[in-house]
Amino acid sequence: MTKRTWVLLMAFLVLRFLIFPSLAVAGEKRHRQHPAVEEMQPPADYAIDLQLAINNRPAMMHGAGEMTGAPDNELGDRVFDNLVRSGFSQPYRWKLTLVNDGVVNARSTAGGQVYVYGGMLKILSGSPGLWAAVLSHEVAHTGLRHQRLLLHLALKKMERDQEHQADQTGMLLMARAGYHPDFVYALHHLLRLNTGERSKFAGFFSDHPRWETRDQRSERVYADALAEYNRLWPNPELSPGGTPPPVAFVGPVKTAENKAAQAADLVVPLFCRNEPKPVNVIVVFLKNNQPMKAGTENGDVLRYWEAVQCPDEDSAAPVVLHVPASTVTGKDRKT
Repeated sequence: MTKRTWVLLMAFLVLRFLIFPSLAVAGEKRHRQHPAVEEMQPPADYAIDLQLAINNRPAMMHGAGEMTGAPDNELGDRVFDNLVRSGFSQPYRWKLTLVNDGVVNARSTAGGQVYVYGGMLKILSGSPGLWAAVLSHEVAHTGLRHQRLLLHLALKKMERDQEHQADQTGMLLMARAGYHPDFVYALHHLLRLNTGERSKFAGFFSDHPRWETRDQRSERVYADALAEYNRLWPNPELSPGGTPPPVAFVGPVKTAENKAAQAADLVVPLFCRNEPKPVNVIVVFLKNNQPMKAGTENGDVLRYWEAVQCPDEDSAAPVVLHVPASTVTGKDRKT
């Protein structure tokens, strides 16, 4: 390795440890201390942040108009103000802009500017908790000045690390403001359903982590966020976000032929939070990576479903589904 390569490598490592001191000790992943939001002292000079906010606004608007005067504006502004007051004190002109564009996305620029696009509003569907999950992430980005840093260094790995940092800081922030941290997972799962999941290979070249990875990394601060939420909001019904959402987590499914029962056994690692009632587990059959048809006149997708009692995380044991062999017939029998 040449001397120049060593210098560049050492410069990157020093910068990484200065910017992300919490990543320096790999052995403390589970129990390391997470800085309180108020400990993030704002720097003295904000001129570059304010200029970036002005310069980036045309690109953020996508040539579309700003949505105003709608119920989403009132709800979004209320949640946005709660989050900002709970965590950041920079002298920005903090502003939430709803963009009349159908894309499913939310973005932030420097200077306290946050944008939510019309396609995302359908997913949020008037839920203060889901709004908080989106906005806390974007507020954390601009409060931590991530956009200013990327002016100087745009590495995919660093951008993904910033996404995780915004996820974790945002979860702590929203818990303090009165929004249950499980709304973060509810949002991740809804977005995965609507936008799909990238492969691990594609994720390596992306500036955003995979949804599954974001769930896993968010778990590192979940216990702290939940403790803070429970301390400040002992009665969830009185919190700004209301009662926590039901969320389910499913692991890799294993299959086995059960000749005695003439069935296919599906072993499904599954646990739920905030859902004491049975849940419906729905199995969709794929052939050549496409949903199979049920063979009925209306061309419905072939499904098998079963109601199961979803265990909590501490007592979770895999759920076993016995799918009758007769569910799939004819030439598709071996699917």
